[in-house]
Amino acid sequence: MEQLYTFGTVDRDPRERVVSVAYYALVKLSDHRAKAATDAANAEWFPISRVPKLAFDHAEILAAALARLKGKVRYQPIGFELLPPKFTLSQLQRLYEAVLETDWTNAISEESPEFRLLVPLKETQMADPSPCPVVPLRCGQIRKAEEARFQLRVMKP
Repeated sequence: MEQLYTFGTVDRDPRERVVSVAYYALVKLSDHRAKAATDAANAEWFPISRVPKLAFDHAEILAAALARLKGKVRYQPIGFELLPPKFTLSQLQRLYEAVLETDWTNAISEESPEFRLLVPLKETQMADPSPCPVVPLRCGQIRKAEEARFQLRVMKP
């Protein structure tokens, strides 16, 4: 968890003056149940593409967190804790695509900066069926190729 920003515009909540210190974190949703608190009747997780209308300036807070996350993922290895201990490049790529909300077809390779953080393993696993488009297969076909597996390299200071 990391502190994002302090929001304190005078009229951000019409009920009274409120100052909020916002934090953000990448979490496995399966490990954390959303739970309503003091002034919310309901709480649940939403995909970023389907977040409902938010109260007060909460959309601005969410936008600031997303901008920070998208910036940080470009220069710091984050999100690896959301992957299994041994993972494929396709799994890593899908994680980055989800965070950056973009398609990175063949973006992670041995030339990628992220690759220096990976330890190639002498094992493979069957490739996961990928959403379209899959090159060179056509949409709807299942990739049956095996993919190499990797682990995150722990860098010593």
